[in-house]
Amino acid sequence: MKNRRRDFIAGMLTMALLIGLVGTAGATVGKRTAELDYNNIQIALDGKTITPKDVNGNIVEPFAINGTVYLPVRAVGNALGLGVGWEQSTSTVNLVHLSGNTVSQTPTPVLTPVPVATPTPTPAYTYTPTPAPVSTPTPVQTAPVSVNNGYGGAPWIPDFGRVNGLTPSYFNASTSLYAIYVVPSFDAVEYYVDVLESVGMSYDKPFTDSIIDSGSGTSPVVFSYNGNPAYSVVIDVGRNPGEITIFVPMVTG
Repeated sequence: MKNRRRDFIAGMLTMALLIGLVGTAGATVGKRTAELDYNNIQIALDGKTITPKDVNGNIVEPFAINGTVYLPVRAVGNALGLGVGWEQSTSTVNLVHLSGNTVSQTPTPVLTPVPVATPTPTPAYTYTPTPAPVSTPTPVQTAPVSVNNGYGGAPWIPDFGRVNGLTPSYFNASTSLYAIYVVPSFDAVEYYVDVLESVGMSYDKPFTDSIIDSGSGTSPVVFSYNGNPAYSVVIDVGRNPGEITIFVPMVTG
């Protein structure tokens, strides 16, 4: 279930976010929303199936957009005996031959292992749950536990900025909560989703579909408590490259 959730979130947000974050000279810079087609696409090298994985060893599934297949560059590069690196300053993926290897049509008997980059530790997030205010709850209206955060009008929602050590570039919490953050990578969104699920919230497909059908947002994804829109948070890609927006449509006291 968790892997399926991550695949869906990646399909909704990653493409729009990365198109804003990554650009090369002469290439298109900006954002777009695309429909990703996952159809059990397989990769084979000289007749042998390759299982593509990311730098942490997690399986990465290829997908297609408008008939064009997109493959994970690290998995393909590793299979061809190439080193794969990322140059942040120029937004460049570097493919290099290791120990004099060259790419040819003749399969290489033994591939030199590709060094695995050490992942950047995810910032720790600590919160202290306290009981929700005493009220007359119903199965749907019961609020999640309160968390100590910076969203004064909505004490039940984890603070995206505190979770990831980020300061919002815009923040408004007058009648509803709206904040914009510039994120270094999609990992910040992944980690925030984990925190939401740790306090009892889950992906709300009906609410997400209703926002998409109304034409609002770029690639909105909604998490709520027991499907209750009064206790929900909308995560979306911002207007500018690298931005993520957090919106709480109904602030509760």
